[in-house]
Amino acid sequence: MITVKYDNIDKLQEKIWLEITPDLFDQARKIYREIPSYRHDPILVKKAGQRAACLVWKDNNITVSRRKNQYRIATCEDYWDYTIEDAHMDLRLLEDADAYVFDEMEEYSMTLVQIIRKHWPERKIWFLDPNAKLFLEHDPEILCAASVEEITQELTSACADKEGSPDAGSSSCKSVRLMRIGGEGSGSITKEKIRNREYASLQVMHSIYWMSKEVSFGDRNPDRRIALIKSPLAFEGLAGTLRYVLTRAESIARSGFDAALVVDLGILGDENQFCGGSGQNVWDLYFEPLSDVSVSEAYQSRHVYLANDAMKTSDPWLWIQDADSDFTKLIPKYLRFNEKTQAFLEKQYQTIIPSHQGKILGIVGRGSDYNITLPKGYKGDLMRPLSPEEILEKTVRLLKEQGYEYAFLATEDAVVFDLFMNSGIKDRILYVPQERIDYSKTDGTEYLADLYKEMEERDGYQENLRYLGILNILSKCDALIATTLCGAVKIASGLNGGSYEYMDVPGTREE
Repeated sequence: MITVKYDNIDKLQEKIWLEITPDLFDQARKIYREIPSYRHDPILVKKAGQRAACLVWKDNNITVSRRKNQYRIATCEDYWDYTIEDAHMDLRLLEDADAYVFDEMEEYSMTLVQIIRKHWPERKIWFLDPNAKLFLEHDPEILCAASVEEITQELTSACADKEGSPDAGSSSCKSVRLMRIGGEGSGSITKEKIRNREYASLQVMHSIYWMSKEVSFGDRNPDRRIALIKSPLAFEGLAGTLRYVLTRAESIARSGFDAALVVDLGILGDENQFCGGSGQNVWDLYFEPLSDVSVSEAYQSRHVYLANDAMKTSDPWLWIQDADSDFTKLIPKYLRFNEKTQAFLEKQYQTIIPSHQGKILGIVGRGSDYNITLPKGYKGDLMRPLSPEEILEKTVRLLKEQGYEYAFLATEDAVVFDLFMNSGIKDRILYVPQERIDYSKTDGTEYLADLYKEMEERDGYQENLRYLGILNILSKCDALIATTLCGAVKIASGLNGGSYEYMDVPGTREE
């Protein structure tokens, strides 16, 4: 991103300068792209070729999480090459507003203004940055304001005047959708910011250009477009990996982009939980391809589009789609177990579940590192997991009141498992044998992925195959309860097709 600075102008030893024009940021980006040695230096900006007005500066695009940056699963494009005419731009997030307020003038805010002007010229735009006037003399319709409250009052007043006019329609002042870009919208993506339409300009850029990068790897498939879903997995588990692929596939389909879907989760050096850094394609280890185009064929094809969104996306639109995904629809549409996986799932189910069983209650006893991300006293969008004692109490009650013969317990948490196996219902608990973690003995800062890395003899492929089998068993239970909403719950209920006779999963806090 090219930002603007207004101080220390006179101290700059002039190396290069530009004139204030509507394409100023395009010119600056071109200079920084073609002359890397300039990237640590500001460019002086003059007005009418004489007066020094400001400096522009190249800042790297980064995400807010050090851990996610370290593992390259939340990368942001630097957007060296793009135009407002690019093919396959996705305007759905930007379209979801009637008016816009920008906190400051910089490269991306100017680009977004140009896109809005092209597609919705009737919509109002404000800047809270008083210096924005320097750049916007060519567009006198853009307004300046001192605060969002001032803009809200103006919109409310205009709406009230319209409603009081003889030809007023049925629209309400509350229907005016104002999007704020920058400032409070910067940083992490949250449900509250999405509700309020508050985003960083980089996030909005990501929502527009996430599927616009075309690469040619060869001459195969000259008449087909291929969408490549690719990201490091790092510390992400199986459920998170499934969510990533399924929601990205659906996002591409919803965007109207006609392309063969190819999943490549094999990146050499990506020290994930499945195959270390070997570079094996994790998707192919367990599942069938999403189309008739193989990964090797994709890397020989002429029209390949890179979904520029790592697993932990900085795109609010993809974030929304992931949060709202209905896995009971996505799993039948995209997910197919390969032959080896299917054979294992059937054998494991027959081994664990008695052939003469009655109704079975499925239990997801997730705790462990959820207590890191949701510490005591947390007041965000999610809730802390139920305690081991709380989930046991709920299980005992349901076995008694609802007539379940068995309970299938899925947990990696040794504390949860030991509590159940020392209870009065231990003979009615079914489970898959596995190594479990006593998370109470850790220092409280490690994630499951960190602990898995310490297990020298751990077979990542086999462990995750077993976990997939556990999800399969959960999906065939008659009912499902859980300590919290997590990936296991989402995938198991998706495999179940939404047909549980009873489901109780705390995890989302309703406002």
